[in-house]
Amino acid sequence: MAIAVVLSAFSIYFGSQVQLNTYLYDDLDADDPLSQSLAFFEENFFGIRDLELFVTVKEGHTVYDRAVVDELVKLEAYLQKEYGARDLFSLATLIKRYNRAYYHGKPSQFIVPSNPVQYDRLIRFLQEEEQQSYMEGIVNQPQSLMRVYVKVTDEGSAVANEKNQHLKTFIANELDFDLIDIQLGGQPLFIDKGNELITRYLFKSLLGALLVVFVIVLLVYRSFRLAIIAFIPNVLPMLLMLGLMYWLDITLKKSTAVIFTIAFGIAVDDTIHFLSRFRYMLQQGMSASEALHNTRQTTGKAILITSLVLVAGFGSFAFSSFQSTFLTGTLVSAVLLTAVFADLVLLVVLIRKGYQ
Repeated sequence: MAIAVVLSAFSIYFGSQVQLNTYLYDDLDADDPLSQSLAFFEENFFGIRDLELFVTVKEGHTVYDRAVVDELVKLEAYLQKEYGARDLFSLATLIKRYNRAYYHGKPSQFIVPSNPVQYDRLIRFLQEEEQQSYMEGIVNQPQSLMRVYVKVTDEGSAVANEKNQHLKTFIANELDFDLIDIQLGGQPLFIDKGNELITRYLFKSLLGALLVVFVIVLLVYRSFRLAIIAFIPNVLPMLLMLGLMYWLDITLKKSTAVIFTIAFGIAVDDTIHFLSRFRYMLQQGMSASEALHNTRQTTGKAILITSLVLVAGFGSFAFSSFQSTFLTGTLVSAVLLTAVFADLVLLVVLIRKGYQ
């Protein structure tokens, strides 16, 4: 009992530090050829994570106004500094490229020209090019909406979310909202949000399942004492898995969050079988000690054997090179072994204390 309390305390402490984090292609093994190709692009080119910003120009202004472009320049400088953006494309970038081309490729001329005559000349050229595909990708026809495209290194959703929050603060405090309004977008942003929502809802469902199991045991056995006894051994494996994830540096994501629900369903099944047998033995006139001994000799052996078979089955997934499958096999096997300990040791101790 004391060991279970200590393990639970450590698991709660360390498990609370497990991050909700995912990478775009983190289900691939490091030795997988596709994973190595992506790592090559990450290291040698512009990264594999996209960030898109949609800039809406306020009424009375157009995307080509000098004041609007100046705001884009400030935005680009922030993205390059804080995101390490190595590939950035916007209207301001295009103006800088054409200005450098006008000066025969001089690097020092990769700027938005301060000379109004030169600036207006570049804008007229860009307006003539509006039907070209490269312009349609960053400026819409009414000249009121722009797209800023950024390519960055994939540092995980946790880092990306933190940087995006800082970006929103910068936009709110440093840019002129009388000129432009900016919204963040891009496929990775939606992927990260989807993963976060799925993970959070899975955990909410797990908490709901725990409550439902408690209520069912309470109604079926008409015993608050048995309901509490059934609840504790099924929470312990979940807590220990969180602690194990921290020590193995495994982050929370949809592929690991679903493991909790799988493991809980299997673990609670063993607990209910054990309690049902114990309750039946009591109804046959046995004392609590005799009923517990009989239950361990019959249902306890069945739980041990079926659990070992399940561990062997899920354990085979641990040999997979696909990360999600590997984690499913490893973590579910660990939880099943913990559930056996909880049902055959902790549950027995709780029943003895509860029926003294």
